[in-house]
Amino acid sequence: MPLWAALFSWLFYGEPLRGRMLLALAFGASGVALLMVPSFRDYANAPLGFVLGLTGGAGWALGTIILKRGAVAVPASVLTGWQLLITAVPCSIGAAWFGDWQWFIPSTTSLIVIAYITIVPILVGNVCWIAIVGLLPTQVAGLSAIAVPMVAMISGAFIHAEPLGLTQWLAMGCTAIALGLLLVRGSGASR
Repeated sequence: MPLWAALFSWLFYGEPLRGRMLLALAFGASGVALLMVPSFRDYANAPLGFVLGLTGGAGWALGTIILKRGAVAVPASVLTGWQLLITAVPCSIGAAWFGDWQWFIPSTTSLIVIAYITIVPILVGNVCWIAIVGLLPTQVAGLSAIAVPMVAMISGAFIHAEPLGLTQWLAMGCTAIALGLLLVRGSGASR
């Protein structure tokens, strides 16, 4: 998504792609590529999944640009609600089409997990994302999304004792450098 956001904002709005941004994009892309390396064989066997992933990233980037430039005049929670409602339609159609039609009553645990996912990553995450998009330039906001895999890896290591190997550390290093290049101004940078 960060690469798409930078490309689209340059293409549609003439936002410049200069030295630090290009270097940050290169480090960010390297970090993502490092995390993808173990799955390259799977991508070769399922190219549609790879294409859909790229398309999803492009869609998110385009949505970010629309959100940034479109001056959407509703609160973030309302916008999130509309997004959930609109996406519920194709998700419901897909569930009906591909499902096995075995009806069931979800367990209490399932309902708690669904409520948690709806509130924390979707509602709180979207409200934070919309705030980030409002505060930062499009390219910087787009690149900030690469911090998410870092948080996931560190959380997985602490909560589930998932191992952090050399590849993960290198990816996190690339991500930290990318974000540092954008968020820390040089001594000669204007404020």
